Amino acid sequence: MQDFVRFFDLNVIEETAVFTGTEIIVAGDFQEKQLSELMQQSKDLQHNFKFCKILGKPDQKELQRFKNKADYIAVDGADMQLNKFACSTKGVDFLLQPFDDGKLYFYVSMASLAAVNNVKIAFLFSGFLKANGPRLSLMLKNAATVSRLVKRARAQQVIFSGASNKWEMRSKENLNEFLNGLK
Repeated sequence: MQDFVRFFDLNVIEETAVFTGTEIIVAGDFQEKQLSELMQQSKDLQHNFKFCKILGKPDQKELQRFKNKADYIAVDGADMQLNKFACSTKGVDFLLQPFDDGKLYFYVSMASLAAVNNVKIAFLFSGFLKANGPRLSLMLKNAATVSRLVKRARAQQVIFSGASNKWEMRSKENLNEFLNGLK
């Protein structure tokens, strides 16, 4: 199983990865120079890191530019336009959290497109960690709805910690239990 983190201290990530037992994908809205520096730094470490470029806007040029540089391409599921771009574009590997505590930015047609284009719908556990009360309830409801839509369309869904620090990283067993609870 893989885990997806949003911080760049590779030494800390490597130490924590020993306990989580997962392959680590270091993700961010990298510039080319920053990505190559992180890749170079990772060669000195024992853990085999993968790198993921997160697109924050529907930009085909940027997708093509990073397609052969990063191991994965993800799109931040912040709005309807980004989600449609992610699901309908070949070369995108992950659509991250296509919902929030108020709105669902994902529909049946997007789930079908994701299945056709092999885009995995990713839930980020860190988003749920940071929510509380009514906000958490709405996020869980929206996540369960997305999970049902993804299953119905036979698309793939995955869960990552989405950690922004080492304390938010989780074991693969914990993450799988959470994903199974959404079903």
